[in-house]
Amino acid sequence: MTLKNPGKASWKKPLLDGLFMLAAAAFIFWYFTDFENSHDPSRSINWIAALLYNIGGKWLVCFVLVAIAVWQFVVAFRQRSEEM
Repeated sequence: MTLKNPGKASWKKPLLDGLFMLAAAAFIFWYFTDFENSHDPSRSINWIAALLYNIGGKWLVCFVLVAIAVWQFVVAFRQRSEEM
C-alpha cells in the first residue's frame, strides 16, 4: 500500500481531531455536571481542567475544547480546499 501524497497532510485527520474534541467537550460538560451534583470527596480531575474550572466553571473548560475543535475544522477545511 502506498500513499498518494506522502509529503502532504490529509484533511481527514484534523476533521477527526475536531470531532474528538467536540465529543470530549460533551463528556467534560456531563462530567462536571455530575461532579457538581455529587458530594463524593474521592473524585479528582486534571489540574489544568481544575484551574480552568475554578476560573470560569464548566463553561470555560468546554469553551476551550470547542474552540480547539473549531480550529481543527478550519484547518481541515483549508487543507481540503487546497486539494481541490
